[in-house]
Amino acid sequence: MVLVQKLRLLFGISLFLMMLGCSQAKYVPQGEYLYQVKKNSFFRAPENATIHFLSQNKKDSIVSLKGSYPDISIEELYTLLKPQPNRKFNLFVYNRIDSLKMNTQIERKKEKINAVNERRMARQNRINKKRNDKSKAKGDRNYFQKVVKLKKEKKGWRNFIATNIGEAPVLMDTVKVLKSKDQIQLFLKNQGFLENEVSVAIRYKEKKKKAYPVYTVVPKTPTRIQKIYFDDRPEYSTLKEEYYQFLKKKDTLIHIGDLLNQDVLDTERARYSKFCRDGAFFDFSKSFIYFEVDTIGRDHLATVTFKIIPRTEELVDGTTTVIPHTTYKIGDVTYVIKNKNKDSFKDYPAYEKKLAGYGLGIVGGRYPLLDTLYYVDSVFKKKFILFGPTDVLVYKGTFIYNEKLPVSPFLIDRQNFLEITDGGDNGWYKEYYVERSYSRLLGLDIFSSITPSVKMDEDESRRLNVKYELTTADKQLFSFEPNATNSNGYLGASISMNYTNKNIFGGAEKLKLSITGGVESQPAVFDKTVDGQQVLNSGRTFNTIEIYPKISLEFPKLIPMGKRLQKTLSKRLYPNTVIDLSYNFQKRSDFVRNLTEFAYSWKFNEAKTKIHQIKWQSFNFIKLQKSEDFAIKLALLNDPYLLNTYSDHFSNKFEYIFTYNNQRIQKEEGKRNYVFGTATFGTSGYLFDVVGVGLNDVENELRQIFGVPFTQFLKMDYDLRYYMNVSKYKSNDKMIAYRLLAGAGYAYGNSPSLPYEESFFAGGSNDIRAWSARTIAPGGTQIWRDTNATTTQISDMRLELNVEYRFQFSDFIKAAIFVDAGNIWKLQDDPENPEDDLSVFGKNFVTQVAMGAGFGLRLDFDFFIVRLDGAIPIHNPYMFAGERWIWEDRTKYKAILNTLPDNYVNSLKIPFSPTLSFGIGYPF
Repeated sequence: MVLVQKLRLLFGISLFLMMLGCSQAKYVPQGEYLYQVKKNSFFRAPENATIHFLSQNKKDSIVSLKGSYPDISIEELYTLLKPQPNRKFNLFVYNRIDSLKMNTQIERKKEKINAVNERRMARQNRINKKRNDKSKAKGDRNYFQKVVKLKKEKKGWRNFIATNIGEAPVLMDTVKVLKSKDQIQLFLKNQGFLENEVSVAIRYKEKKKKAYPVYTVVPKTPTRIQKIYFDDRPEYSTLKEEYYQFLKKKDTLIHIGDLLNQDVLDTERARYSKFCRDGAFFDFSKSFIYFEVDTIGRDHLATVTFKIIPRTEELVDGTTTVIPHTTYKIGDVTYVIKNKNKDSFKDYPAYEKKLAGYGLGIVGGRYPLLDTLYYVDSVFKKKFILFGPTDVLVYKGTFIYNEKLPVSPFLIDRQNFLEITDGGDNGWYKEYYVERSYSRLLGLDIFSSITPSVKMDEDESRRLNVKYELTTADKQLFSFEPNATNSNGYLGASISMNYTNKNIFGGAEKLKLSITGGVESQPAVFDKTVDGQQVLNSGRTFNTIEIYPKISLEFPKLIPMGKRLQKTLSKRLYPNTVIDLSYNFQKRSDFVRNLTEFAYSWKFNEAKTKIHQIKWQSFNFIKLQKSEDFAIKLALLNDPYLLNTYSDHFSNKFEYIFTYNNQRIQKEEGKRNYVFGTATFGTSGYLFDVVGVGLNDVENELRQIFGVPFTQFLKMDYDLRYYMNVSKYKSNDKMIAYRLLAGAGYAYGNSPSLPYEESFFAGGSNDIRAWSARTIAPGGTQIWRDTNATTTQISDMRLELNVEYRFQFSDFIKAAIFVDAGNIWKLQDDPENPEDDLSVFGKNFVTQVAMGAGFGLRLDFDFFIVRLDGAIPIHNPYMFAGERWIWEDRTKYKAILNTLPDNYVNSLKIPFSPTLSFGIGYPF
C-alpha cells in the first residue's frame, strides 16, 4: 500500500514536470523562435584554443567555477544576457491561458465599463448644464462644477493571471544577442581581462520553434595590480593622511595581486570620497578622484596611483581659481518654518494685516515669514535670548517663522547634529550628520516637508552654514480602519476608529485615542462540554467578541527628565516616553475577560543596531467571569496549575526589552546576510514585597490587592533570527531564514503558576506549523488519552528552532520549504504527570521534541503578503516509543484507541495528518 502511494506521488510529480516542458512555444508567432539560455550556453575555451561549439550533451556542460579562470563567474555572465529567458513556471502558466478567450473577456469588460462611464458622463453634463443655466439666470458666471468618478478599466481574471503570474514568451532577438556579446566582452575587460575574445552562435530547433545562443569566451591572461601609490603632490598631503586613516578604519578593496578590476576601483573611489565627506571634507565627491594605471612593459602587471583633481571655481572676470580640498566647521544654523496653508495660522486675518503693513503679498502660494528667534549658545550653556552684541557667540541657531513657533525650538535644535559644541573644539562637518538630522526631524512627525542644505560661508573661510526648510504637517488626524487579523492561524475581523494629535503640547507630544471592535476565532479550552458534547468551534468560526479602547501619550524625550539633564544625554539616543491606558473586553465561549492596563515606558537607541525599551511599570487588572460549564470542567480536573491560570489576578510588571538588528549596517556595507534578535526580561510582584502590601485570603492563603491576588513571577524570552541570502547575481529571490525561540517563566510566592497571558504556547501558523495553534502539550504528555484534557495547552518554558528556505516563482507568487522543531515544558515537576516535566538536559529530551516539515505559498500584493502553509508532523512526542516517527507503525496507539469511547476517538485528529494554516506576512 505504501509502495502504491509512493508510485502515485512519483507519477504525479513526473506528469507535472512533463507539463512544464511541453508546448512551451504554443504562442510563438510563425517565423519566430522561443528564446532560451541553456546551462551550457557558455564555454570557456583554453587560451589560444580554436573557437568551437559545446556539445549538447548535458554531461559536457561547463557551469561551475573550475579550470584555468576561477576569477570569472559564469553565473554573473548570465546576468548580462539580453533578453533574459522565460522562467519555465511563468511560461507554463501563460500558455495555460487561452489568448482568444482572454482578449474576448477584455473586450467584453471594456464595452461594459465604457457604457457605464458614458452614462456617468451624460449625467455629469446634465447636472452641470442645469447649474450653469441657474447661475446665468442669477447673473453669476461661476458655478460649482459636478465631477463624477469614472469606473476604472478591468480586464478580467485571465489577464490578471497572464500578466501577474504568467509571462509572455520571450522571442529570439539577434540584435540583443550580439549586444550581449559586446557586454560580456566589456565586462571581462573591466574585470582585468584586457585581451579577451568573445564569440556567439545561435542554435535553432526548427520543429520546436526554439533557439538559444552559445557563447565562447577566451579570457586570455588577465592584468593584475603590482603596486599601489597615492598622489605625492604636497597640496594633497592632508588627503593622503586621510587615506591612511581610511585604510585603518575601512577594509580596502584594492590589494596587490588582485585583478585590475575597474568596478572595484570605482567602488573604492566612492567609498574613500564618502569617508572624506564624513571627515569634514565638504563636497568632496568621487569626481575629484581618478586612478592612473601604468601597464607599459610590465607583462600583464599594473601600477595603480590614486590621483586627486583640484577643485576650481570660475570668477567674474572669466578666469578660474583653485579652491583647496580642506576640512570645514559648522557656522550658523537656520530653521525656516513655512506655513502649509491658511489653516496653519492661528489668526490669518491678523497675519494678512501685518503683511500689508510691510508692503508684502502672497506669491505662488508662499507665505512670507515675518518673525525671527535667535537661539544662542554662549561659552557656558545654550539659552533663549534676543541676540545682542554682548553675547560671546559660539553657536547661533536662527528660527524664521510666522506667529508662534509650532514646536519648541529646544526640541528642534536637539534633532540637529550639525553644530559647534564644547566651546568650539568640535563642530566639524560630517555628511552623515546631515542624514541623521533629516531622519531625526522626520521622526518628530510634525513636518510634511524637510529640505536640508549646506553652503559655504561667503564671509568666513572653512565655515559652512546650514539651513533647514521645514513645512508643517496637519496637526490632527482622524482615521477609520477595517482590519483582517490572523492570530497564529485563527482569523478575525475588526474595525478601528482613531484620533491623533501630533503636537498637543507644542513639543511634538503625540496623543492617540482609539477604539477597536471585532470578532475572532479562538480555540476552546476544552473540546467537550460537561455532558460530553463536542464543541463545534475548531478555530474557523468567529466565537470571540473583543472591544479595545486605548489612550496613548508619547513624548520625544525621557520623562520626567528636565532640559538641563536632557542636554547631558547623547542626541543619538532617540529618546521616547510612552504612557498607555487601555481596557480590553473579550467575550469567549468559555469566559468573559476584562483587562485594564496602565503602562509607563522608555525607549531609546544605543547605536544603529541596538534599541533598549524599559517598561518601568505595567499595572494589569484582569477579571474573569467563567461560564458555568467551563468552571465545572476546571473543578473536575482539580489541576492547581490550570485553576490559577484561569483566575482573577493583578500584576505590577517591570519589563526590559533589548532589540538587535544589523540589517541596515549590513546593507550599507554591501552585505546581504543579517541578524535580528530580541531579549526580554520581566518580573511582577516585587513592588508589593518591598512595601509589604497585601492581606491574607483565608480561603486560599493568597495575598490580595483590590480584592484579587497579585502575581509574582520572573520571565525571560529570547527570539534570535538569522537571514542568509543564497541568491545568485546579487538578487534577493532566495533566502534561508533561521529562528531560535527560547523562553522560561518561574512563578513564586503569591503565584502557584504563570498567568495565562504570560504562559508559553506551541503550534500554529507562526510556530510549529504541523500542529494547530496552541495544541502542542508540554513534554511528552499524551493528552489524546485523557478525555478531559484541555484543547489549549500552556506551560512555563519553550524551546523551538525553525528553518525556512524561501524562493519565488515570480514577483507575485513566492514559496517556502520549512522545518519546525520544538516543544513546551513545565519547570516544576508534576508527580501525577511526569511526561510534561522539564527534560531539556535529560536523556528524554530528543524524544520530547515535536518536529514538522512542509511547503508554503505566499502571494505578494506589495503592501501585504498572504501566506498558505501546509505541514505534516515528522516526529510526534506524544506517541509511544518506537511509534514517534512518521514511517513507524502505531500498534500501541491503535490498541489504546480501542479502549476509548467511539465518539471521543472520532473527534481525535489522526496522527501525522497534514495541517493547513493561513497567515498574513512571513512567520518570522
